[in-house]
Amino acid sequence: MLQVNGKPVKLKYLGYEIEQEAIWCYMEVVKLPKIHSIHITNDILFKEHESQVNLLHVSVGGQRKSTKLDNPSGLASFKF
Repeated sequence: MLQVNGKPVKLKYLGYEIEQEAIWCYMEVVKLPKIHSIHITNDILFKEHESQVNLLHVSVGGQRKSTKLDNPSGLASFKF
């Protein structure tokens, strides 16, 4: 789930890359007003793999922020 400025938004899937044991998925959201906050729930594969780690890279207006989500914590927030 993705929320921008407290409201749910839909992601547009762009594609993916496989790199050894990692899979990089690329998504975007277009036509948004000024972004103040982003809240993400990402628990993909947490049920299947106890040691699953998800990395998030968020770019807004050329500014990039990143975080790491270790199972079972699947919530992240960013302020811009």
